[in-house]
Amino acid sequence: MYYSLEEGKIILLHIGGTKKTQAADIDKAVEYLRDFKARAK
Repeated sequence: MYYSLEEGKIILLHIGGTKKTQAADIDKAVEYLRDFKARAK
């Protein structure tokens, strides 16, 4: 699980995987966060 603090709100990003897939999971979480920010405008 990853999170981001945006304008005083905690955004939870539910991404699961293993240590082996952690780098790709982080990339996916960043992609989801960018999508969330674009939709929130």
